[in-house]
Amino acid sequence: MNFQHVIDKVPDYKVFLTVDEMDESTRKLAEEFPDAVTVFEAGKSRDGHPIQCIKIGDGPKNALCFACPHPNEPIGAMTMEYLSRALAEDKALRDELGFTWYIIKCADPDGTRLNENWFKGPYNIFNYIRNYYRPVGYEQVEWTFPFEYKEYRFDKPLPETQVLMKIIDETRPEFMYSLHNGGLCGAYWYISHDLPELYEGFHNSARKEDVPLDLGEPETPFATEFAPAIFSLNGQDEYYDYMEKHTGKPPTLDVGADSHTYASSKAVCVTLITELPYFFRSTNRGSE
Repeated sequence: MNFQHVIDKVPDYKVFLTVDEMDESTRKLAEEFPDAVTVFEAGKSRDGHPIQCIKIGDGPKNALCFACPHPNEPIGAMTMEYLSRALAEDKALRDELGFTWYIIKCADPDGTRLNENWFKGPYNIFNYIRNYYRPVGYEQVEWTFPFEYKEYRFDKPLPETQVLMKIIDETRPEFMYSLHNGGLCGAYWYISHDLPELYEGFHNSARKEDVPLDLGEPETPFATEFAPAIFSLNGQDEYYDYMEKHTGKPPTLDVGADSHTYASSKAVCVTLITELPYFFRSTNRGSE
């Protein structure tokens, strides 16, 4: 598949959309393409904000994409802003991909609102840090899926996490994209399955946009490096075993599982995570 024609149409976004702007854009997309797009309220946030899910197409396989599970990471939201429109207006693309798409632009609207003061710039480290918000682990959508392993049990999924759980339960996605981004780094990826045929494309996509690869050590010492800057997506069970092995006792945890652990317990699911920086320099952590 050659998707260059799709990539070439990505707008030159200058700012990030707010939660309200994303919601309005989603409603307009459904109005513009009623034959291809359905929008439904998948649930509500802790503060009662509706979480909108966009359903696009009718392919035989299901794909779930959700952005802002960490509310200070809106690059993914803009990715879904474009992808949802590209899928809606291009039936040939939908047919070629063969998925029914479920897209949530903002999985944590409450936390994302607390970052909006830097969404329109100026884009410098001072303004980002001054207006930055990221919740503690047990209040993060991505890290509060139910989890039980050996002596540890976590069963306090957030309302936002329950939204994702419900969609996963109902659709059993074969592909899932949890959209993230870093702060000060290069580009790197996590993937649930070793798929070497994809890696050159990952690297080239970063180089084409002059984004350096992050060639330092992985965030977790037990991750497998499939290729430079591409790592295995590991679960809390592996973290538990690693800590138990090296400390001689069960670790103290206060979070649950991630979305891939939950999805893969329901069906075979390939999960991808892309980490892109806001700021980088060529000498950062061995970046290229």
